[in-house]
Amino acid sequence: MLSKPLKEYGYNVFSTDLIDRGYPDDIIDFLKTDIKFAGDIITNPPFKFTTEFILKALDSIPFGNKVAMFMKINHLSGKKRYKEIYSKYPPYRVYIFSGRVSCSKNNDPELFKY
Repeated sequence: MLSKPLKEYGYNVFSTDLIDRGYPDDIIDFLKTDIKFAGDIITNPPFKFTTEFILKALDSIPFGNKVAMFMKINHLSGKKRYKEIYSKYPPYRVYIFSGRVSCSKNNDPELFKY
């Protein structure tokens, strides 16, 4: 869980999830909520909903704030995604991890199905 170390470093963190995995501050369906977040958004979206998560996140934060996504690099390609997202919101930075970064609890992907 990324929230815990961020809190330990002194960041003001509000954690949400679709399912109660023992840590979120609130249980919400991010794609269906009308919440406007005051800060930045960092998330690990399900691959099949990555485009929707990016667009929702960008619509849910104030101008000047940031959205960070843990996602597969191949999401940056494709004409449709370029037209929907990256032509309007080009990535400011892209970090590549050479190894697989596991964001699942105890490395168990079954616990993190959307």
